Amino acid sequence: MPPRTGRARSWAALAALPTAAGAVCVLLLCGAFSSAHPAPWALLAAAVLGAVARWGLSKQRRPWYALEEGFVCALAVLALTQLAQPLQPLMYLLAAAYVLALPLRCAIPLLAALIALDAALTVPWPQMAAHASFAVLFAALYHALLGARLAAARRAEGLAVRKRVADAEARARELRLVAVSSEGPDAAERHLLEAPLTGGAVGARARQLVFMVGGERTVYERCLPLLQTLGRATFYLGPLGAGNTAKLVNSLLAFSATWSSLEGLAVAVKGGLDLRMMVEVVRTAGAGNFFTDRMVEGINERGRPTQFALALAAKDAGLLLEVAREAGVPVPVAAEVAQALGAAVDAGLGGRDFTDLVELIEQRAGVALRLPPPRTT
Repeated sequence: MPPRTGRARSWAALAALPTAAGAVCVLLLCGAFSSAHPAPWALLAAAVLGAVARWGLSKQRRPWYALEEGFVCALAVLALTQLAQPLQPLMYLLAAAYVLALPLRCAIPLLAALIALDAALTVPWPQMAAHASFAVLFAALYHALLGARLAAARRAEGLAVRKRVADAEARARELRLVAVSSEGPDAAERHLLEAPLTGGAVGARARQLVFMVGGERTVYERCLPLLQTLGRATFYLGPLGAGNTAKLVNSLLAFSATWSSLEGLAVAVKGGLDLRMMVEVVRTAGAGNFFTDRMVEGINERGRPTQFALALAAKDAGLLLEVAREAGVPVPVAAEVAQALGAAVDAGLGGRDFTDLVELIEQRAGVALRLPPPRTT
């Protein structure tokens, strides 16, 4: 039957690499790689090529794939050292590679398997202890270096965000000074009304902008007919500053929903889940937001014309932190979002459209977020 045939093929594909690795492991323990006889080396080459092909071509990464591929690497390195003892340092480099490339939950079991296999192949116990000690030392050293590098990167990222916030604060103070200036003979006839908006260039062309207005009520009522011709909604929030606060809060919610959604979807894909299915789960289970409901459908389109630059988003996030600080409101989530947007600018994405924020999470998580077309029922 076709369903059974498809299931059998799926199970065969899953079992192929573990079976080959098991056979290579038996040959290794029997000393088959101490000579250049082609048969065991051909099987090892097939296992290595299978692991590389699955790593490069697999659309979905199963949680155990990293363990299987790492184990094949261990077999390859130990086979080479069995053939030529001077290649023993490859074992130490592989131990370092485990902690550099994999999470600890995968790196530690693989390191233990590497040391155990080497112990089974090494007869003199002082030599075995030396191999194990050097492998652990290399792994610990590189893990410490990686941790120090990440800590330095986070510190530099934090300093960059604080600098951008300080620049934004300085610009905001300058704008306030200019705005309240009312010199000249006709100063009594001048009025100031702030009207931050959402919708961008697309909304402006379609007259679908949303205005958040702050200022004197009488001035707002005089300007309301003009604003109504430009947008689909206008809100009067209160005195000067209220409109800007409303705009920044709206931006914070949009930025937070986008970034948290990207993080969650990256975790799902990294865990082997289908991105389309995960989006449908979120929409159906009630945890959706404007990103998962609408924006995610354009996640495959990169480098589109800039409507709202990521640099402007980072600036707004910094201004929100200033407003929250003045109000005495702790905003740890907003600070993390501002840090992420600042990192996007530092990564060279500042001039790109806000929708390209997905590229930052892809770089950080080492995963590709590509949304398949909707399922047909």
